[in-house]
Amino acid sequence: MTQSARELTAATLGQELAAGLKQINIWIDERNADDDLNLKDQSKLEPFGQRLKNALRNVWKEPVSDVFDIGSQEEVLRIDRLAEEVGTIQSLRNSFQPILNIILTALDAPPIFMRTKALRALGQIVMSDASILATQNVRRAIESHLLDSSSAVRDAAVELIGKYMIDSLEVAGDYYQKIADRIAVRGISHIAANGKLIFFSKDTGLGVRKRVIKLLKSFYSVTEDTTRRIDIATRIVLRMLDEDETVRDLALKTIEELWFPAAATLPSAMKSKTISSSNAQDKGPLLTKVAIVMGTAANFRDRQSPLEDVLHKIMTDKSGSDATSLHLRYTEICETLIDGLVDASDLPGFTVFNCIRTIYLFASAYPAILSGSNASTLLPYLKNATTQEEQATSDYLLKIFRVSIPHMPKTAVKFAQELQTALQPMIIKPSGGGVQVLQESVACMCIVVQHLTRDFTRLVNLLKSCNARLQEAIRRPLSSEMTANDIRALSILIFIVALLGEHCNYDAVRREHHELASDIGSISQGSIVEHIYDSLLQLYAKYTVPSLQGRILQCLGFLFRAQPTLMTMERSASVMDAIFTSTEEESRARLLKIIQEFLISEAAKHSAKEKENGKEKAKTTDVNMDELVGNTDGFADSGVSSAIVQRYLSPILDAALSQNPQIQATAIDVLSFTIKQGLAHPLQSFPVIIALETSPLQHLSNRASALHAVMHTKHASLLNTRYTISARASFDYQKKVMSGPVRGFRVQEPPVALLQRWYFLVREKRTTRQDFLKSMVKVFQEIPANRATQDDIDFTRYMAENFSAFDYKTQEEVFTVIRYLTIVLSTTGMQLLETISPSHLLSHLRTPSNHSPPVALTPNTSDAMEGVIEAIPAKPPLELRDRISLMRSSVIIAMVMLLKAHLKTLYSLSEDKCSKFSLGKKSAIGDKPAVKRHDGMIISWERLPFALNHILTTDDVENQKARFLDIWNEDGVAAEPEDEFL
Repeated sequence: MTQSARELTAATLGQELAAGLKQINIWIDERNADDDLNLKDQSKLEPFGQRLKNALRNVWKEPVSDVFDIGSQEEVLRIDRLAEEVGTIQSLRNSFQPILNIILTALDAPPIFMRTKALRALGQIVMSDASILATQNVRRAIESHLLDSSSAVRDAAVELIGKYMIDSLEVAGDYYQKIADRIAVRGISHIAANGKLIFFSKDTGLGVRKRVIKLLKSFYSVTEDTTRRIDIATRIVLRMLDEDETVRDLALKTIEELWFPAAATLPSAMKSKTISSSNAQDKGPLLTKVAIVMGTAANFRDRQSPLEDVLHKIMTDKSGSDATSLHLRYTEICETLIDGLVDASDLPGFTVFNCIRTIYLFASAYPAILSGSNASTLLPYLKNATTQEEQATSDYLLKIFRVSIPHMPKTAVKFAQELQTALQPMIIKPSGGGVQVLQESVACMCIVVQHLTRDFTRLVNLLKSCNARLQEAIRRPLSSEMTANDIRALSILIFIVALLGEHCNYDAVRREHHELASDIGSISQGSIVEHIYDSLLQLYAKYTVPSLQGRILQCLGFLFRAQPTLMTMERSASVMDAIFTSTEEESRARLLKIIQEFLISEAAKHSAKEKENGKEKAKTTDVNMDELVGNTDGFADSGVSSAIVQRYLSPILDAALSQNPQIQATAIDVLSFTIKQGLAHPLQSFPVIIALETSPLQHLSNRASALHAVMHTKHASLLNTRYTISARASFDYQKKVMSGPVRGFRVQEPPVALLQRWYFLVREKRTTRQDFLKSMVKVFQEIPANRATQDDIDFTRYMAENFSAFDYKTQEEVFTVIRYLTIVLSTTGMQLLETISPSHLLSHLRTPSNHSPPVALTPNTSDAMEGVIEAIPAKPPLELRDRISLMRSSVIIAMVMLLKAHLKTLYSLSEDKCSKFSLGKKSAIGDKPAVKRHDGMIISWERLPFALNHILTTDDVENQKARFLDIWNEDGVAAEPEDEFL
């Protein structure tokens, strides 16, 4: 085969050489016949001809060798040079710009596959000349397609830029912002420390988000700009809020590889602080990373920073040597930050507050990170704050100490005593910082006593003193009016008492320290927590000042976390029932927050207990004797969360649909926890999730979509019983949030159905998709024939617009909808037609439509039917109210007919195709892609004005009747889609 190929190549070359030699001979013999006006150098023609002759003689004498051997490097260079010289005399070299213009024009083609292929063709050009990415027309074309309506096109655009963004800083500078916006564009998000909003709404394409994360990771590694690195890290951290688990996992893995690579060999910051200049230079990468981490942390000022979750999850996933290595890296960063406090570091963006906040993030992820000496270094920054920044700094310091103290050695007693001394005035006479600092102060005091100082006498005396004053307030006569200062003092008092009850187990102290039993007994002979609970309820009932009641309610929440069974007591239920039934929004928001914090606290306890049980099982298989002998306190607590959620699920669901942002946000947090933990039956919350999914606020709809995906994964078989109820709930929610008529799609290019996210999930499997379509189409025939209301019309229009804008992938989906719409028309529609105009029904029986089987009507049967109709006694005229209701039903049936016609036209389906399609069976025609004629085509109600307007008068009734009969008569008579565009 190789010899044959060689011979063929030699023959072809010989033919071309002979033709060239012939042309040279003509030019030499007939110089005047040269078309190029003798522009050739005649002195070189003959030598060139001689070379061609020699080449022709030697064409068969080439030694046999490997055809794939390209020869020496000199030979390669010679061939490349000759190829370039040949290329310069070809006309193709002038075609570059026309070809580029054609490709750029193809980027605007309506079909998605054309735009995608055009981007890939542009990528082939860029592969040869990356400089064209900097030209204005190419840049505009690519940037516009980063916002394309198709995720496939956006993905191709990101891929195109990504290939060259890393290698060219100029390209990176031009395209960075547009690329980064694919995972962070408009929306509501966390608020940076400088008040700037950090947006985290994202590209809807899952593949696009993943590709951008990978691209930003690569760019992070090559750029030296610290500000840009901080921006990249912030955007990737925000993807931890993504509804897709794979995106969250990718973001987590990316941050770990950028900040804590496995092969990193960074210098330890735990060495002597006297460092040589060369060692200081080696610490450059570490200092840069610390600046980036601190800058990223500064972009979030929410109490629950997503960066905290990132650092915690990175640590949680490690064990053995990997965990030890990561501990050292975390400690290294923390030590560097503390050194910066001592040495007044000049790192970019370094402030005391930013530094301490970043230390807290690492301490929260790895509590053993802080040694006693380092804690002593931080202690001077803890003060009874007066400014807002000092309050925030103190809050983070208290959190650091609170999580770190249980892991400190017993030798840290000096630090503990100093901390205890500093905390005393912050508790007794809080100067500022609000409830949050007081909460952390009391919690920190209890922790340091329990783990280091063991000074329980101080805690007992503090509770004893506060309790005495609390009892005085309970006994205070109502005739004695309370001033604002009295209310403030009482509020601080009840906070201290409740927090002591939450964080210190006084009953255990009484059992273990007999010398304190009498002092604790003077407070109460029974349970201390229950005593505090009783006192708070007495105060709540006695004082009706809303601000004070709100504080007492918050303190009850502290006790619920300490002893969950208190929340299920009848007295607690009475208070919470009254709040949920009241119109006081602030109290409802506070109660929802208490429930949320309680559920989170219980989940954290359960998680910690599971980890502890896992460790114990690994060590031993002994039986738990406490449970065996009947100590079931843990069992009682474990069911409280579920009991509370099930009791108050209805008000929680109502609050999730509230127009008060504070109430709604907290209720959705509780609902999210309920769904993920399985605390209530999923069918109860499903309609609310569907309603929230249609919210015009993208952050709300995204959260609802994430919860919907969880429910769809776990309970898909249950949800199909709530299709129509959930659709109705979404419609009712739209009436609350939208002004004007409720529409079933968002008017954009192309229009998007409000229920599209729902349909996207059920569309994955054919069975669930078909069940969904069949069930949802039934809403058109569930309307009472003669008792339709205006709300029924609005709901039908809402559903019809959703069906018209669904993103159908196969023709089977469209055929299914059309078939069931036809069934509605042949049953409910025919009954309505008979009621409105019997003569039209007779005419349809006499003259069947072109898509119905012919009905054999003989003269005898026709006369007989006329006789029957004539024999029917005339019905008395209906009242105007009943006629309006009947015409409303006709509006609904007319909308069904217009929806059917719209789908047939949009997807180019004839009535004949629709009638022949067999439901329930997979077929080749059903599996074909559903291709729209026009992406932006929306259903029009121009022919049916009462689809948007109300029927109020007799004239409206007659007008609607005429329009209904016109639309009915045109069904099957109007031109089929194939005929419209011939």
